[in-house]
Amino acid sequence: MVRWEFLGGVILGKTVLFLITLFVARAAFGSHRKSLARGALYGLFATQSNDFAVGLPVIKGVFAESHPSFITFFYLTGPTQVAWINPIAFAFLEAGKDRTEEEMIEQAGLTNFQMRRQAAVRVFKGVLLNPIILCTMGGLLANAIFGGVIPSPIISGSDPASPGILKTVK
Repeated sequence: MVRWEFLGGVILGKTVLFLITLFVARAAFGSHRKSLARGALYGLFATQSNDFAVGLPVIKGVFAESHPSFITFFYLTGPTQVAWINPIAFAFLEAGKDRTEEEMIEQAGLTNFQMRRQAAVRVFKGVLLNPIILCTMGGLLANAIFGGVIPSPIISGSDPASPGILKTVK
């Protein structure tokens, strides 16, 4: 059973750290849209660096006896990063992209609302088609289709490391 207070605490902590990093970078680099992209990149660095290399030994040392299930749930922090913070960061990165000369000529006769709508569609499309997001959504869809059980053809076709991996997902 998932300890939602632990997982919620991790998500809240990562979100707060991401937002602080984003706003500090925006304050440091100015208020143009490129600074949002730079802040999102720094936010990703701050929230993803050393989760398992540093965090897992700390969780094991602090909670091994009092809350041993936290060690198992710590592996859920990676997917929460992918499902929650990465799409937000990718949206800021997409919004901070330079427009090409062709795009600027194409948008020359558009109203402000139309340009913003085009930008929102471009950002949404960029986030949705991001390989990390696509693979995460594909994994969630496969989980729903197969009822949380990995099909035997996938298990038999996987590499010799699969016995160790399968113990962590059961």
